Amino acid sequence: MQSSYTYTGTLENNQLVRLDAPVSLPMRRVRITLEPLPQEQRNGKTLIEWLRKTRADLQSQGFRFRTKEEIDQQIREERDAWGE
Repeated sequence: MQSSYTYTGTLENNQLVRLDAPVSLPMRRVRITLEPLPQEQRNGKTLIEWLRKTRADLQSQGFRFRTKEEIDQQIREERDAWGE
């Protein structure tokens, strides 16, 4: 069995670390070493927060995202073009 594993996560408070992925180890006591990541790597935001802000920024600059209906229509047209 491997003796050490590296995971990333977010320090939620002074006792809770929320990992970015599940740990595939049996339940037991473990030793954790914390290494702060450079702030510019995440800017203190979760991925979903970053995506929402980026989407809002693009929309405010006039970018128009396709609707579900537009995407579904394009898929139908592509499939119809395949023929049989």
